[in-house]
Amino acid sequence: MEFVSVNNNATHHNRRSPINSLVSDGKRLGDMLFPVSYISPLEGYLSSAEFDSVLLLAGISNADVIGVDAKITGLQFEKVLQISAERYQYDYPLSLFIGKRFNIAIHGILGLAILASASIGEAIVLGKQYIHLVMPAVVIDTHLEKNQMTINLKPNVALRWGENVLIEVSMCVLKSFLEQCQTAIPIEEVSFSHQCSSKLEDYQTHFSCPVVFGNDKNQMTVKFNEADYQRPMKQSDVHTANLLIEQLKLQDQSQLKSKPWLAKTEAYCQKNIFRIAAVSKQEVADDLHITTRTLTRKLLKEGCSFQSIVDALIQQSASHFLINTDLGTQQIADRLGFSSQKVFSRTFKRVSGLSPTVYRRQTPPKGDAGGSQSTGQKVW
Repeated sequence: MEFVSVNNNATHHNRRSPINSLVSDGKRLGDMLFPVSYISPLEGYLSSAEFDSVLLLAGISNADVIGVDAKITGLQFEKVLQISAERYQYDYPLSLFIGKRFNIAIHGILGLAILASASIGEAIVLGKQYIHLVMPAVVIDTHLEKNQMTINLKPNVALRWGENVLIEVSMCVLKSFLEQCQTAIPIEEVSFSHQCSSKLEDYQTHFSCPVVFGNDKNQMTVKFNEADYQRPMKQSDVHTANLLIEQLKLQDQSQLKSKPWLAKTEAYCQKNIFRIAAVSKQEVADDLHITTRTLTRKLLKEGCSFQSIVDALIQQSASHFLINTDLGTQQIADRLGFSSQKVFSRTFKRVSGLSPTVYRRQTPPKGDAGGSQSTGQKVW
């Protein structure tokens, strides 16, 4: 099968250049945790002794990589990639080597919860809510229009290291996620903002679609419409999914203990939940007796932003009203401080991927508002 790459101005640089350009932001990177599923595939080309040696050099013991929710720090993840790249002797891209052998079942508790979700729609909502637990250095945004969904990836702005490799591996993770649906979800195109550092054909074969390098975005485009949200997952088990979601909430609470400014910001927003859409960064900063610039910097250091906190609370609060009440969208908009129903509907679709009407129709009542994205505390 042949693919035509449009806007591909890439030249084939040394295949190791993205790895060798890693520059650590030690403090921030060291605070992040990555599932071992990112490095487990490396055993595919390293002998057991070599793999153990790589782990040892990165300060990782064998016991650290055992278990469904085993994690390593960001600095360890970076070190493993650097050492592995030095020992990697194949022309095939290292990121695709990892991607081909990636197993979402060991991608933390979230990976298992996604597998057990009733539908791809529920899996997407779950993934967006807890993605920070397994992809702490990447921000994901989705947009659905007519019969096409675009998924955009960008590195966490707090990081300035290994961007190309991180994005390529993350794109492979998205591909693995889509493959967990019972019926195929075709990928129409994959694009990267960086230049190609290996054979373009390898990327096209892996993703089974045109692949563009040198684009303005890191983006995957898939054939998808609102009805597709109902597609069942291969290993759907709602009871298991609910149990795993409770574990995710506990894990989220545990991570929050080391993020005091996130907790303070979220606490203020929780107190003003019935006007959450109107809460500004300035008023939160004033309440905390700091400048907006300082608040932005402190939240960034903890791996989030003011807007991401507000968006998570809007999604949770609006979802509660849509699922557990008969309130109309105008009433919900009023209760959350939106200037109009139109603004509320547009915002909800941006943060959840579904319009309020479709979300209400497709989501069964849960009888509980659940917890906020970061604390697990109840809104109501």
